[in-house]
Amino acid sequence: MQYEDLISESLKQIERNLQEHITIDQLAETAFLSRYYYQRLFRNIVGLPVMEYIKHRRLEFAAQELRHGSRSILDIALLCGYGAHESFSRAFRSVYGVSPSTYRKNYEERGIDMQGNATRTELEQVIEAYCSQINTAVILTQQAHAQTEFGHLAVFAEELSRLQIKLSETKQKIITLGEHGFEGVSRQMEIVKLLEDSAFQLHIIAFSESLYHARMAPEYVGKTQDMHDSIQALAKVSNTQTRQMVSHLCDLFQSIYEEIQLDAMATCREIATLSQTAGKIIAESEQKLTAAIDNTAEKRHSFYAIADEMGHMLQEITMLSGNFDTLEHAISSGKSIRKHLPDIGFRMNIIAFEAKLEGSRMPATQLSKAGGDLAKTAGALHRLAGQCESHLEHAEDMLRLLPTPQMQMPEITTEKQREDIAFQLNIMLFHLRAERMKLVSFAGADAISQLKHTEYLTQSIIEDLSANDPGYSEVAEKLSEIAELQTKIGTALREYGGVILVLKDVFSQLAKAIKIK
Repeated sequence: MQYEDLISESLKQIERNLQEHITIDQLAETAFLSRYYYQRLFRNIVGLPVMEYIKHRRLEFAAQELRHGSRSILDIALLCGYGAHESFSRAFRSVYGVSPSTYRKNYEERGIDMQGNATRTELEQVIEAYCSQINTAVILTQQAHAQTEFGHLAVFAEELSRLQIKLSETKQKIITLGEHGFEGVSRQMEIVKLLEDSAFQLHIIAFSESLYHARMAPEYVGKTQDMHDSIQALAKVSNTQTRQMVSHLCDLFQSIYEEIQLDAMATCREIATLSQTAGKIIAESEQKLTAAIDNTAEKRHSFYAIADEMGHMLQEITMLSGNFDTLEHAISSGKSIRKHLPDIGFRMNIIAFEAKLEGSRMPATQLSKAGGDLAKTAGALHRLAGQCESHLEHAEDMLRLLPTPQMQMPEITTEKQREDIAFQLNIMLFHLRAERMKLVSFAGADAISQLKHTEYLTQSIIEDLSANDPGYSEVAEKLSEIAELQTKIGTALREYGGVILVLKDVFSQLAKAIKIK
């Protein structure tokens, strides 16, 4: 049995026992491997450590239960192997960005029908078209391999197939944003990275294939030409396709962010409504107490003091309305309400107790029941404070999902592409040096000198790209200069200049990519 099959059986075993206690030793024993080797093999194939994978699968099960099940959050936590609600909430928040209660509330109340469905559809269509182009390249590569039996063509076909699978998985991740968009917010960088890594991987495949094609004997060129043209065409459009996909993705998440902001603002306004309700309750209670005092012949100064204290509470509640013009102000006002409303409820409990004591001395008057009425008011205020706490927790969960200035996707995309270009240039610098050494016996001193100059320019570009603020126009000019030099060198070398001309094409593509920035 192949190692991939052993790990596949392990994954099935994990799925069957997701709600049971699973240990690495049990899985390793079933796979007939040592614990140490099993963990290394699992991580290499799956991409995650064993227990980390199990944690993610259990939390995915928990998310499904929260969306569609009727179990309590504590029951779901116990099913997923967590002994307490708090530890489950921490783990869930670390993956999905929100608490389990907020996750369920969003799904139940709003169905998580985030905006941006049109943008999402466009993004899916671009990825589908891209995958179709890759599939065509896979078929042509397989046909070329069948005609020539060159082993490296089978490797290219396999790598292209893996790339297609990766993009299909990325599309599936994007589709899930339609079901519960805020869950996908935590994946935004992961999705961008997958798209950009796919483009970079395709460039490496195309570069390697072009070198093989340049060195191929004439009788095989015709059999592999369609494959070559297909892969090179893919590489040329990959940067454009990736920029288009990332642009759609940015638009999609912008729609989600706007929806999150609206959701958080609406929740904060609900908190303000709770505060206003608390004010009405206190005002009605104060009016009722004042009327009872006025209708009682025996005046007690303690009841006047109680009514006066309720007036102060009403003023405090009124002042808590705060500013709800922006989300930041709304959150700040919500926190202020959360802080003071429980205190006001507690103070109402104290004066209710005082009113009961005073009322016990006046059994035949309306004031004898004032303490009980005030206790009910205090209870209502505490319930409102509890609702306020729940709403504010939801608003803060939404706020955490909004990107910080350091998390803006276009900035990260630019940095990632700069690193990828520098990496490609390092590879080409290696091939330039290797080709120059091969050509020493065939090329003249002038051609060798020019090749050395292209190496110097390439090295200087790599250093420019590693700077914090590279001059992109200067980088593009140097890349174009290298391409022009290589065109002259490759043409002059005739049959020996094939690889140099291939390298020239790559430098030209990179120059265009830099100019777009």
